[in-house]
Amino acid sequence: MDHQAKLQLDTIITDINTIIKNLNNVSQELSQFKGIGSEYCAQRLNRIASDYQKLKTNLMQLK
Repeated sequence: MDHQAKLQLDTIITDINTIIKNLNNVSQELSQFKGIGSEYCAQRLNRIASDYQKLKTNLMQLK
């Protein structure tokens, strides 16, 4: 992998970290609301964040 590709990979990983953080923050905020759908939405966001975490792990292995 050349230097430019590594820089792009680092940028992607940084962006994925931001997405994970934002998903977790929204999930925590939703958990504070009362309502039928808020708990389900929070759980789904946590699962999506987990999927992004797996993706990040796989991308880091490419380094």
